[in-house]
Amino acid sequence: MLFMHSVSLRLQQLDPPARIGLTAIEGLQVKQEYLHIYEDGRVMIDQTLKALGDHSRHSKKHKMADVVYMAVSAGLVKVRKGKQPAATLGMANKGKACRPGNAAIGLDRPVTFSGVQTSAHEIAHLLNADHDGYGAAKNCSGDDGYIMSSPRKDGNNSCAFSNCSKKDIADFLTWQYSRCLFEENACRVISLPNKAANLPGDVMDGPTFCMEYYRAPRYSNSTYIKLDSDLEQCVFRCLVHDTRSPNKLQNRTSFAIDGTPCSESEPAKICHNMVCVDP
Repeated sequence: MLFMHSVSLRLQQLDPPARIGLTAIEGLQVKQEYLHIYEDGRVMIDQTLKALGDHSRHSKKHKMADVVYMAVSAGLVKVRKGKQPAATLGMANKGKACRPGNAAIGLDRPVTFSGVQTSAHEIAHLLNADHDGYGAAKNCSGDDGYIMSSPRKDGNNSCAFSNCSKKDIADFLTWQYSRCLFEENACRVISLPNKAANLPGDVMDGPTFCMEYYRAPRYSNSTYIKLDSDLEQCVFRCLVHDTRSPNKLQNRTSFAIDGTPCSESEPAKICHNMVCVDP
């Protein structure tokens, strides 16, 4: 729920603002029929996305949802005929919210909430948003680094939607296909954002993020570097030891998760969408 609470903050920037109503939260402990696993243990995203979309049409639980999102920790890979297998962060069926195929998949490293951006990106695809610089969003450059940039870019815009994405989604909401998004036919676990619900920053701090995100076997060590100037910009800074460059420490930054305290002088302020605000 913390994960989707953070995603909902991204969607609140749309016009009109979007909320997430959770109809179910499902944890998988055994392999499901719609999961297609590659020989190295990663999830084959094309095949799994199609199967998940088909499964959602017949599953009583999944049919209650306007969209179905699956977060995966094992890694995602594109396996396509005539091409080398390639890693990817996520995939969605564009414009398929409320319709057959209303599924999306994204990578997330457990505990770190690293997949929040990917989830917002893929759910926006389900709401018919193109990548910035392409299709209906061709007038918004992907170099500006908004959520719908591909490949993803860091920076001040990374937690916001471009004007093109906002228009794409607003137009989609006028289509007859999107009608289910305005209906309340299912009992919800919770509607997000919700001021009574916790955010990721309530359960994880900078040191924990560095330790969990930069883990073995690729990283042999990681240390959180706390700088007030970083927190005011909602940034985590980690000093890491990459095993591929064992003799060189690397300075890595990532946006601080939503709910992270970000001001020494104003303790009530927390990060929302990479902005230090008073909630």
